[in-house]
Amino acid sequence: MRKLYPFLIIFLIIIILILVSNFPIIKHKIRGLEADIIGLNRIVYLYTPFSTKPVKVYKGDIRFERRPDGSISLIVNGKKVDTNLYYVIEEK
Repeated sequence: MRKLYPFLIIFLIIIILILVSNFPIIKHKIRGLEADIIGLNRIVYLYTPFSTKPVKVYKGDIRFERRPDGSISLIVNGKKVDTNLYYVIEEK
């Protein structure tokens, strides 16, 4: 019976990890880490204040960082783009 304790404990830990990984908060954190490390397949539309059509559209593996002044820094397929235009980010 004592030989089964380590296997039982490992089994219980695996079950708990599976259950916890299905929580929405955990999924959101994992998605955020994935976005920070490798980027996500996104489309970013940039607009001027006076246009209804996008000035520029970026597609691909995109990471972005919002700044306190309202501008964003995009890393599009390994190239950095800084902008203070209005933006819409669509995740695929």
